[in-house]
Formats: sequence, C-alpha cells, structure tokens
Amino acid sequence: MKYVMDANPDLDNYERYDVLVGHDPSGTSLLNMEHWKQMVNTGVFGAYDFGSTKENNAHYGQPYPPTWNLSNIRVPVHFFAGSSDELADLTDVNYMWSLLNPNVKSFLKVYNAGHCTFMWGVDVFPWMNDLEGFIIKSEEEEKKGIRNRIVSKLMENIRGLTK
Repeated sequence: MKYVMDANPDLDNYERYDVLVGHDPSGTSLLNMEHWKQMVNTGVFGAYDFGSTKENNAHYGQPYPPTWNLSNIRVPVHFFAGSSDELADLTDVNYMWSLLNPNVKSFLKVYNAGHCTFMWGVDVFPWMNDLEGFIIKSEEEEKKGIRNRIVSKLMENIRGLTK
C-alpha cells in the first residue's frame, strides 16, 4: 500500500485505515488502471490504446490513440505535489509542469505529503489553507470580472446615448 499511500507513514491517518481502505480505491475502473499502465509502459501521455487499428479508428478516427498536448491548456493550473508521493513523484510532477503553457502556470507547491495524504493526512491544513485562498481569489476575480462587464456594458449604453 505504500505506493498508493505514502513513503512516510507518519503523515497519514492510520487510525482510520480500516474505514479508508473500505472506500478506496474508488472512483476509477480497471480500464482506467489499464490506461495508466499503458502510459507508464510506453512513456506516452495520451488517450487509451484499444489495441488494434480497427478499434482505435472507431474511437479516434485514426489508427493510433492521440497524444495529449498540455501546452494547449488555456486555464490557470494549480499543482499540489507531495514530497513523499510514490505514485505521482516529483520527477513526473515537474515534467508535467514543464509541458504546460507558461501563461497558465499559476501555482506549483510541494508539501510534506504522499499521494493520499492530501485526502486522509493527519495534518491537511497547509494545502487546505492554500486551496481556500485560491477559491476566495477566484470568487473575487469572478466578481471583479462581472463588475467590469457591467461597467463596460453601461459605458457602451452611455456612448450610445451621446451619439
């Protein structure tokens, strides 16, 4: 379980381990796990390979699964990483970060955490405080955006009245 949990067991809440593993792994499928395996084995970050030209053509309109170009992402990206994460290690996190368009790189922070520590860690406050800050900032930016759109529309109307 250390590859799913954490290389440092002091970070996770093992007192509730029986409850936690009763619900995990959840939210995924064997097909999804097979897809992860394909990406690890091939080193290609892309869509699932159905194993035949016929199936890939049926799903993607091409004989091979498409690769994903992270530089095409156009929304801000926040990365939370764990220094003792055995599943998404810092090498992978930094590599993925390097593939992003520089204009969308908003936040990359490494915490003293493993992969699942973010969900069931003993101390979740460090990243929860950062996450709360992002939510508040996003809400403020959205309000500012709405206010700017209202002012812009009002100014258009005023200009229209003065013509």
